[in-house]
Amino acid sequence: RSRKRLNPRKVAAFARTFTLPSSTQGFQFLYLPTQRKYSIKEMRQRLHGLGIDKSRIIPIHYPDSNIVAILIHNDYASTAITQLASHDIQPILDFDPLSHTVLRDPQYKDLDIISRTSILKDLHYKRSNTIISHLRYPLNVAVEREFASQKWILDADLTTLVDSYKKKPS
Repeated sequence: RSRKRLNPRKVAAFARTFTLPSSTQGFQFLYLPTQRKYSIKEMRQRLHGLGIDKSRIIPIHYPDSNIVAILIHNDYASTAITQLASHDIQPILDFDPLSHTVLRDPQYKDLDIISRTSILKDLHYKRSNTIISHLRYPLNVAVEREFASQKWILDADLTTLVDSYKKKPS
């Protein structure tokens, strides 16, 4: 019986199982300019067409007009940035998803900066929890810890969520 040959990406993923944890553990968002909002599937395909490994992109979302955010592991960031740069695409380094300028809904335009920032933090908190809820164990726990360290979710949420994953049968 002949064995099916594994592709190099799967072999690399299997090999990572037997390596020590990286000193740069964690995740980061890369914020990229975009002409418009594409479906998540289409955006993944476009990134893949540029040489970005689709399996290394965790979630994709649009935090502002003409900006797409992709969450990737810190160890893959330099590879992704280099690959994007080869196509003259530069990440937006100074984008702040918690800046009051990101809140563009007309119903909030007359509010002061503190109120707008508070509303935006609440929206970002909900977005962060939504991202986590769509991830599988154990990746969701690692991303939760990163988001908690960034103060994007509450430490109490982290404790509750991690405990609930420990109770689930594997």
